[in-house]
Amino acid sequence: DKFHYVKVLRQNMTDARVRCMKRMYRKDPLYRVMKKNIHLFDQYHSRLNNEKAWMRGCFRNERMGKLLELTNRDLVEMILDREECADFKPAYELYQEFLDILRSLT
Repeated sequence: DKFHYVKVLRQNMTDARVRCMKRMYRKDPLYRVMKKNIHLFDQYHSRLNNEKAWMRGCFRNERMGKLLELTNRDLVEMILDREECADFKPAYELYQEFLDILRSLT
């Protein structure tokens, strides 16, 4: 059953996300993104929003004093590139590969 496979893979990804968050500094802006936007990782990576939707004070450019404009794709890429999230990246990629396989079957 597809539902149960997705459920197991999503739970694996969620467990890896929580482990990653436990290694991060709590005032890190990416920590807040991971905690409050858990459904950001459920989306198909290829369909992530490319609109500049993340203009927040926690993503301030220190040199320019301006707010950074980040897309959902930028946020996911920044999180996956973090050293603390080394075990989250493979879990996320496995989940995304399985979603791609399911999408190709339908």
